Amino acid sequence: MFEPLSQIATQLAMGPWYVRDEDRPFMPGFNEAILRQQVATGRINANTILRGPTTNQFWMNAADTPGVSRLMGTCHTCHEAVQPTDTVCAFCNADMSLPEDVDSLGLRYTTEEERAAAQQEIVEGRAKPVSKPAPAPEPAQPSASPSSTETTPQQAQPIEPAPEPAEEYESAEYEDANDSENELVSELVEDVWQTGSAPTRRRQKRSGSDPLVIGMGVMLLCVIALGGFILLTSGTRSEDPTDEEEVVEAPPERDSTAVAQASVPALLAYERLEPEEVPEAFAERYAEIKRLAERAEADKEAERFNEAYDAYNELAELVVPLEIEIEQWRANEVAKAETSELRDRVAEQRDKAQAAEGERWAGEEWRQAQTAWDNADNKFKEAKFVEAGDLFLQAESLYADAESKALAGQSASKAQGLLAETMKASGSEETLRKHANEQIDAMLRLRTEANGQFNRQEYAEAERTYASALGKLKEATQLVELARYRKFYAFEAGFQASAVLLGAARGDGVEATAHTALVKLFERLRITPNPASRVKTGGDVDIAAAAGPLVNDARDAIVKQYGEPVQACYLIGFHASIIDQTLKTAALTDDQQKRIHQSLRTIEEQAVKAGWDLKQLGPIVEQVRITNRKAKLRQAPEETRSVWKQMLGPMQSRATAPRLMDPVSSPGDDNDPELFPTSGP
Repeated sequence: MFEPLSQIATQLAMGPWYVRDEDRPFMPGFNEAILRQQVATGRINANTILRGPTTNQFWMNAADTPGVSRLMGTCHTCHEAVQPTDTVCAFCNADMSLPEDVDSLGLRYTTEEERAAAQQEIVEGRAKPVSKPAPAPEPAQPSASPSSTETTPQQAQPIEPAPEPAEEYESAEYEDANDSENELVSELVEDVWQTGSAPTRRRQKRSGSDPLVIGMGVMLLCVIALGGFILLTSGTRSEDPTDEEEVVEAPPERDSTAVAQASVPALLAYERLEPEEVPEAFAERYAEIKRLAERAEADKEAERFNEAYDAYNELAELVVPLEIEIEQWRANEVAKAETSELRDRVAEQRDKAQAAEGERWAGEEWRQAQTAWDNADNKFKEAKFVEAGDLFLQAESLYADAESKALAGQSASKAQGLLAETMKASGSEETLRKHANEQIDAMLRLRTEANGQFNRQEYAEAERTYASALGKLKEATQLVELARYRKFYAFEAGFQASAVLLGAARGDGVEATAHTALVKLFERLRITPNPASRVKTGGDVDIAAAAGPLVNDARDAIVKQYGEPVQACYLIGFHASIIDQTLKTAALTDDQQKRIHQSLRTIEEQAVKAGWDLKQLGPIVEQVRITNRKAKLRQAPEETRSVWKQMLGPMQSRATAPRLMDPVSSPGDDNDPELFPTSGP
């Protein structure tokens, strides 16, 4: 079985590919050529379990094995139909090629030259005849009697010489004398992979009756007769168990080649187990395997081949399962560590959701997350780490949803409270509807919609809707405020516009601060386009260019939008600023005194148009006029300035101005002090 030719053929067929075969578990691996041949002949199909270079030496179905499944017409990844020659799947772009160096396992015949020489050796070994000497001729028998000295003509014929020693097997006895060397090697390799040995295939061509066959037939008849005799006589023998002898079949004798083949899979697996990397849980089993390996090596060195052969087989049966269990243990430890880290991360997310009151604001998500956490924790305690990991990920996502929803709920609740507080501070609904009925209707509709969203736990939508409702309420309150303070805003705008123009006339230019304040006043009045936006700032300002927007355009826009009463307030403010700027002079000239009297007259006239409370305004205006007349030329009008401050103060106060400028809409309290307290001359 292990003759030299068999060993050579076995080496030629060996390679890194293995088919799982329980009948022949220690069959050596085969190379790519044998792999392709077995697929082509159907001995390897989609359900065949094998391993090789592309499976990292792990067992796998052929249909899922890279590089092998394509030989059967399918992709190992997507299982779509491909050509056996394709190296890349046209459907999923999977690499279906076989590695170029898949046969490198330390074999004797690796290069093309070595393989060709081995094939030639097989051919020469099969063609070489094995001869043995022919039997010697029988000696001549003496005659029966001395008288028989005469010979017949036949006896006088010369005796033919003995034939030359014949060849036992001639070249004509082979299957086909014209077979090529490659065909002979292929047949032998096929036998090796199929049966595990390399038998010599010889078919002898004989003619006529074969004496050997006749002799074998006679011997077979004798054996049958002997067996029948034994059966007939066995009935008369004693049935005493002591007379029966147990026949023990002697174990087959093993040689060094058999031991070498048995040692390959065992030692390969044993050497993959690094002693320092064997976990403590498997130390005792590894020690037993180590002792067994040492015993097998010792038996091999002592040429106790039967014991070594059995020891190597036992070693393979022990070390391969241990290797698998260690890999599973390591994978389990990795999964445990990863799942433990994931568990801590989910616990942190759970604490965040709890801090955000997830159970209150996101009850359903919180309950689902808690259920997933409990299930995952139970799986973790049962060491089912893969299932626990999936459940922990589910719990983490649910806790994150609960936290996000809870934060949105808190924000929506704040928006709801802000709307309620603003409504309470905005006055009565009657007042709001009087000046902003459309905005109030829109606000109430949005509030109802937001409440429904809030109750359905649609917090993000509710927060946005509450914000829209708050915007409508602010718009309404601005309209109410404008209705109440528009005369005041118009007075302030006129006062500021006059101050800007007077500064430009003096050559001081237009300050940015004053310009910004004027722009905001026109914005409060909702005058568009804003007259102040067309006035430039800086030291070089054309007074005529600035007077156009601030006098004519502003007055026309106000009267168009609010009517003459509000326009009159703008003019009152304009002239009040003239008086205020004039009184800042250290000594008044006659022209300045006249300018003050003219402005006072304009204020009285416009106050009538604006509907101001003349009972309060008239006496203080007259007081200013009197003090201005009494002032001597170039003498500081201190008394006039004092009386003027008493008059200007209530006009520029939001608390007192509405009752002065619009006494009908803003009736004063009888207990309130007078707006303009009387002062002596």
